[in-house]
Amino acid sequence: MSASELQALSMAAVAAVLFALVGAGFFALAFVIMRALSPFSIRKEIEQDQNKALAVLIGSVLLGIALIVAAALEGEAAGAPVTTGGLGWGALLHGLVVSVLFALVGLVLFGASFFVATRVLPFSVRKEIEEDHNVALALVLGAVNVGLGLIVAAAVRG
Repeated sequence: MSASELQALSMAAVAAVLFALVGAGFFALAFVIMRALSPFSIRKEIEQDQNKALAVLIGSVLLGIALIVAAALEGEAAGAPVTTGGLGWGALLHGLVVSVLFALVGLVLFGASFFVATRVLPFSVRKEIEEDHNVALALVLGAVNVGLGLIVAAAVRG
């Protein structure tokens, strides 16, 4: 392996770690926001009640964020194969900024879609998720989150 290939692989490893940290940071931020806005204890629902419906919803938000962050990394590395050293510090920084901005857009969209669902649906979303553990509803709302994540990820790629 040549020195340039080793340097390119090192840069790719650094990029993977930095983007993973951005993703983990947004996972934590999403969870803090969900806890703050939730009318019930998310911790109790997950730990004690093992609420699968709520777990599906939370998981869908995290998956949506992961799609967005991965698209930002992919967008920066596109056309610049790791073995040629194409991913430099400038592209890496740009990708991190894009990742942060679009992850914020994703969080806003996830929140807005949930807000709209609670206003449009003819039943209490809170009751269905918290009390009835309605996994079917959670899957539908989760699919909306994943779909929004895919749409934002496509926007990241241009």
